[in-house]
Amino acid sequence: MLTTQKMRWPVLCLLGASLLELLQLVSGLARTSIITDDPEKFLQRFAQVDKKQTLTDEEAEWLEVLAQGWTSDLGGFMNEKQYLKSLHHQDPPVPIVLTCDLPVGWEKTASDPTLGLRYAFQKDVDAAAEPKPVAILRNVQVFEHRVEERIARTFGLIENDYPYVESWIRPAATKNLCGGDLEVLQESWPRSDGLDKYRLTPTQIRHVFKEHDAVFVFQLRNPIHNGHALLMKDTHRQLVSEGYKNPLLWINPLGGWTKEDDVHRRSRFVCK
Repeated sequence: MLTTQKMRWPVLCLLGASLLELLQLVSGLARTSIITDDPEKFLQRFAQVDKKQTLTDEEAEWLEVLAQGWTSDLGGFMNEKQYLKSLHHQDPPVPIVLTCDLPVGWEKTASDPTLGLRYAFQKDVDAAAEPKPVAILRNVQVFEHRVEERIARTFGLIENDYPYVESWIRPAATKNLCGGDLEVLQESWPRSDGLDKYRLTPTQIRHVFKEHDAVFVFQLRNPIHNGHALLMKDTHRQLVSEGYKNPLLWINPLGGWTKEDDVHRRSRFVCK
């Protein structure tokens, strides 16, 4: 929470969430936690899993999305039915999937259709960081990726140079997808990049919201300039004129991929 010199009202500055996720937060959708209640026993169970794989950066981000409860109706990476529902009905609008080198139908012959998932969350700080256990995926279902359909239905075009396509989808074009039920070691992993305090969970955000009778959001990928500030001030003015006593401004800088010539997120988070 902060109050700027030019804006004398409460401001919440967060990293990562989308405006769609904000709507889910405000609706207060309930979900069953997929966080383990016994980390020691989790590690013991993880050690007994025969098949293990290391998550990509994108998959690790989605793991945190799932673990923190941003997707209230998903208890793990999408199975085939959920994947097709996302592609054909945009529910949710973006597929949350896990790639794998396993053959379609692997779970029908595997003695234990379970995957152990590893990742090195601090590798941006320590390049030599070893992947560590982060989750167990049970009741695994392996199914076809359908790469072309995924690209077309998600983005409305077939364009190999589209950033998300080029970075994550095309490199996994030869792989299948696997879904299942997650048990996650912890809710989030510190990045030690100076921005961890901005990475709030839905529960933490709802706690902040309770102190305010209105929330208005400004999402951007570049530093705030005068035009932005004028819009924020005018929105605050209108809310107060409508009778709201304590509006909260949510500043939501995009924390993921941006264009090469965009200002880096660390610079954008220097709020003064």
